[in-house]
Amino acid sequence: MEELNSKEMQEVIARCAKFAAMAEQEDVSPHEAEIAKRMLAETLAKYSLSQMNIINRETYSQDVDVSFTNPYGGQQRKRWEDYLMSGICKLFEVHPVTTLDPSSGETCYGLVGFKDDLLLVEYYYKFLRRQIHQTGKIKFTRQKERDSHGIGAVQVLISRLQVVIARRNEIVAETSTALVIKKHNAVGAEFTKHFPSTRKVRRTRDNVDRGAYLQGRADGQSMSLNKGVNGGTGRVTIGGGR
Repeated sequence: MEELNSKEMQEVIARCAKFAAMAEQEDVSPHEAEIAKRMLAETLAKYSLSQMNIINRETYSQDVDVSFTNPYGGQQRKRWEDYLMSGICKLFEVHPVTTLDPSSGETCYGLVGFKDDLLLVEYYYKFLRRQIHQTGKIKFTRQKERDSHGIGAVQVLISRLQVVIARRNEIVAETSTALVIKKHNAVGAEFTKHFPSTRKVRRTRDNVDRGAYLQGRADGQSMSLNKGVNGGTGRVTIGGGR
């Protein structure tokens, strides 16, 4: 397992800052901006970083954004897909809500959070959802079995991802706990402004196929949490030389 010393980590942070700046530039093409966003998301995910590691500001209110994402194209969502989205959002302090897409009128996720956290939420969601969907489709034919498999896989994947994010949060806390509090308050205020009348829905008990559910938990242990940057596949942790 590769470890990065302080100098190497600063080089990674500088690279992330470059991607972030390119994604925001007005004189780059939409295609170039999309590539920069993708590279930023992959690098942040691989090295367990957040934008708070990249740039240090007094306030984060200007960095809070609202995103509407509809990865289903009007198709009915599976329960495990909702569990996956809510689990990832919780880890990144992004506030999710089911709402209508302002442009299409279709049901979608409305997400409120720090800009690069939104980027990471969508990155992890799409990457993990694809693996769960493909694995369940290969191993099971009945929809109930696929759904049960998905629920089991999500539970394990969120637990594994939580360990990665916890390490990231330790690094942020070492930098400044006050920044974490400011970020949390800014996101909460922005969510209330955009979605003032939301309500929580009581979660009902899942009626799962136990065999498929247990297979999902087993598969969740071996699924990749992120893909390597620039073709790499090895895991990277933050450590030595700090």
